[in-house]
Amino acid sequence: MRPAHQVQPLADAIQQMGASTILLPTLSIVPLLPSLSLQTSWINQIREADWVMISSQNGVHCAPPLLLQALALTKTCKVVTMGAATTRALVAKGVSVFFTSPPGADSEQLLTEPFFQENEIANKKIMLIAGEGGRTLIADTLTARGALVTWMKVYRQEKPKLALKPLLADWASLNHPFCFMVTSLNCLHHFLDNVSIEHYAWINQQAFIVVSERIAQAARKWGIQHTFVAKSAEKEQLCTALLHVSQFCHTMT
Repeated sequence: MRPAHQVQPLADAIQQMGASTILLPTLSIVPLLPSLSLQTSWINQIREADWVMISSQNGVHCAPPLLLQALALTKTCKVVTMGAATTRALVAKGVSVFFTSPPGADSEQLLTEPFFQENEIANKKIMLIAGEGGRTLIADTLTARGALVTWMKVYRQEKPKLALKPLLADWASLNHPFCFMVTSLNCLHHFLDNVSIEHYAWINQQAFIVVSERIAQAARKWGIQHTFVAKSAEKEQLCTALLHVSQFCHTMT
């Protein structure tokens, strides 16, 4: 269910394992186009920032090039990312990364790091490079701890139309297990919002691989019985989870 521009490496890895894949993007990523004056303001703020945090690789891919150039050149701020894929994307742009969240870590865990405690970040300038409509937990918490937080929103998520009814009817008629890979909560919600009532029973019997316990809990609230949490959204960890799911499905047949 990943956005189309992100899914091919994972699909290729799964196919190399001998499985069939169906691409079903449930979100698309649209870069925002900040005005030149806003970009200039952001660049000036980055030059004075103590911390810059980037929530996903989408933030790197959609950020204006001038912004990333300024981030690569600055010597005053430390860069934090939410995962290895984001760090790799930044390093490819010449940006040094101070801290990368470990596999499976979420916003709550990042906020327990010593460098983000009140005695360390009070009155510090923190820039958040992210998308519209995401979680605000990190910004809210750091602000409450006395940090001076500025958002730099460089993309938005859009929900494509999903014609699921004929697809689900075809899949259910095949009479063999399916596994749905879901790498964000918004992907899951948009998919399930478009499932018609007559297909709920079938969906709830299929396996769902997710990348956090928060997404797994949301799936269970919809009645999905078989959720498996991968250690991260990296393709290697997703494929490892898929091997586990295939063993589980084998014991069920």
